[in-house]
Amino acid sequence: MPRIKPFKGVLYNQKLPLSMVISPPYDVISPQQQAIFYKRHPANAIRLILGQKHPGDNLKHNRYKRAAHVYKKWLKQKILVVDNTPSIYITRVDFKEDGREKTRLGFIAAASLRGNKNRLLPHERTFAGPKRDRLKLMRACRTNFSQIFTLYSDPEKSITKLLKPFMAKKPHFRVRYKGEEHFIWKLSHTKTINRLTKIMQHKDIFIADGHHRYAVTHGFSREMQKRFGAHGFPGSQYIMLYFSNMDEGEGLSILPTHRLVREGAIDRDKLKNLKDFFTVVSKKSIRDAAKVLNKNRQAFGLLTKGGCRQEVKIFILKDRAFIKKFIKGNFPHAKEALATTILDEGVLKGFLKLKNFEKNVSYTRDIKEATFLLPPATLDELKTIACAGEKMPHKSTYFYPKLLSGLVIYDQERSL
Repeated sequence: MPRIKPFKGVLYNQKLPLSMVISPPYDVISPQQQAIFYKRHPANAIRLILGQKHPGDNLKHNRYKRAAHVYKKWLKQKILVVDNTPSIYITRVDFKEDGREKTRLGFIAAASLRGNKNRLLPHERTFAGPKRDRLKLMRACRTNFSQIFTLYSDPEKSITKLLKPFMAKKPHFRVRYKGEEHFIWKLSHTKTINRLTKIMQHKDIFIADGHHRYAVTHGFSREMQKRFGAHGFPGSQYIMLYFSNMDEGEGLSILPTHRLVREGAIDRDKLKNLKDFFTVVSKKSIRDAAKVLNKNRQAFGLLTKGGCRQEVKIFILKDRAFIKKFIKGNFPHAKEALATTILDEGVLKGFLKLKNFEKNVSYTRDIKEATFLLPPATLDELKTIACAGEKMPHKSTYFYPKLLSGLVIYDQERSL
């Protein structure tokens, strides 16, 4: 477990309409949504996490430099305020999924990036493009505007029992966003923080969401160590993490992320030749297809449209020899059996020989616009693959609800 500690979070001034200034993480915001957030409020966090590009941008004038300028201006204008006491920030989000009310609990703390005893386990691959983008923002701002979403195991729920008395108080923030309700309490009680860090010190921590930002912050920390020495810039040795107990039950929802393949990048007709390795089932509705995918997890769906007709062809793996042809090495069965491995590594890259995967494949939560449909991954698959030192294909998990950007900010120069 990385060493954790309280920090002085940078928070929005409570006089502002908080629901108008927060935003979801950068990687789930489309260009259309970016424009909407820009118009929503002049102090919306979109200007920090995903600034607009301007014609004529160059090394001196670009969205990363503008984000740094805006951030410093908002601090000066007290739009953003540095907390006066180092704290751990307790969180709760109430939401609905499939008509059922759910709650997810967690807490936000600064975690050390140093030491050989760290057990912070990623589970997904990353792409070079998003890492370059986030590194430019980190270099310009030296700030975590969003938390990395992590999981720990605590079947006895000892952390929840420790934090719940503090959640009986009035929250520091209460924000409604798209039917979700987010609460934040500040915990600065030294004895409780010490008990919390002691309970957490021997736990494995799994990165659920934010793999690109974690990799970038880790790399930036090494840059700062080379530049300033091991103790010259202590704030860069920490990263802001959100921790949630994977044993809390229904509060942890994993949804599928579907694949959208650029038109003409693959030959769909070749999929007919998969019949030796897959059982193919056709469904007329997306709802029925999703039920089949959830039941047969080693499977993917192909959405076809023609005029008013819509059909989903579901390919259910029947012979594991197929995937072994395309991924080499001794991988855990959980990785071989993962739907995203079967589709991304086996079908798209291996069987269809899709070139330049990052350029030709994008990701969507909207099942109606997808090319290929997938079932959600499970927590057990995540744990097994991460503990084996392996990684799932990119965007194998989508933890819902997403953490909101702007609720709590960690500033490497101001928060410690």
